[in-house]
Parts: sequence; C-alpha cells; structure tokens
Amino acid sequence: MKILEKLWQNSANTSIISGQWELEVWIRELVSWTLDLL
Repeated sequence: MKILEKLWQNSANTSIISGQWELEVWIRELVSWTLDLL
C-alpha cells in the first residue's frame, strides 16, 4: 500500500502541472491495474 500511496502522491504532483484530465486518466489506469491484481 505504501507503493500505491507514493504513486498517488507523484500522480497528484504531476496532475497539478499537466492538468485535471491527466489525473482522471491516471485514476482509470489505477482502477484497471487494481482489478488486474484482484
């Protein structure tokens, strides 16, 4: 879980620079990645 938290923090910092849509795309990727792990 610590890895996910670190990835989330990095993504949050990136989304602030790149824009809101970047965060939305990242969330979709995270959801699909999490489903693959399940």
